[in-house]
Amino acid sequence: MKTLILPVILAAGTLLPATTLNAETYGGFEPGKKFTLTVTERTSTRTKGDEVTRDASIPDGIPNFSKGQKVRFRIGDDGNLVGGEFNISFRREQGDIVFYSNNPTFRKPRGDAATVTKNSFGRPIAATLTFYRFRFSGFIPITNTVNYEFER
Repeated sequence: MKTLILPVILAAGTLLPATTLNAETYGGFEPGKKFTLTVTERTSTRTKGDEVTRDASIPDGIPNFSKGQKVRFRIGDDGNLVGGEFNISFRREQGDIVFYSNNPTFRKPRGDAATVTKNSFGRPIAATLTFYRFRFSGFIPITNTVNYEFER
């Protein structure tokens, strides 16, 4: 009986891929994971001083997705959420929601935030992405906010 234990353990070890033993996940997603979601809502607002413009044109540097467009997402090496024109850092997971954000700085006055909602099997089923850009025109602050909602 003792002589059979070692071969059984070795055989069982070869059945499990080595990546599942040491794979680090971010919010339950392994780096390299890809998924596609569809844009269901899009809002764009520009605020100049106290004047608010709804359905504003989307400025350069912010992704310009159309309602109904399919967008492919990927989880980067550090757990970041990557898609075409954006790369948003992983922050944390809480329940079925994974949070991402790039915080603005003085030198880079732009902020990006995202949430990805998972189903009970850990698969992405919805997401929200929000992009902020802040600048001044003379002494007047201008803020652009673009928000996208996605579903499977």
